[in-house]
Amino acid sequence: MATLVFDIETTAQPVENFDEVQQEYLFRELQKIPDETERATRRVEIQRQFSLWPLTAQVVCIAMLNAESQRGQVLFVADDFEEDSGEAGPVEFVPVADENELLTAFWDAAKHYNQVVTFNGRGFDVPFLYLRSAVLNTPILAPNDFCSDTSRSTTPPAAS
Repeated sequence: MATLVFDIETTAQPVENFDEVQQEYLFRELQKIPDETERATRRVEIQRQFSLWPLTAQVVCIAMLNAESQRGQVLFVADDFEEDSGEAGPVEFVPVADENELLTAFWDAAKHYNQVVTFNGRGFDVPFLYLRSAVLNTPILAPNDFCSDTSRSTTPPAAS
């Protein structure tokens, strides 16, 4: 059974990427804080959380490992990248131009696996990838049960 182990890294989009109405919505709770210092502190906290929300963040890196072959790829968004002329190892680093290219490359690789292993994948990584792909209109090429509950644990019956 082909198993893909992966993890994603995200970063917040700059506030300037959002128009005035969007910024007003994102920071709406600040209007309720009368103290200017507290309001500024809370604004920074909200901006820090942008990297956790698929509509205010972007995926910048996906690390993948084939559990059987122990070979992997790290896809990452890079403006410029110099190839390392050193010896090739078990992990290949692949620069991409933008998030859409990164997601396309990920889904193209993921379609070859029938099981995935992630840390908090069902709660964060997979929903984030699905939503970012939808926002960018990136085709999702993974099987329908990409993150199905194949590892559900059962509780043994209580001793009598």
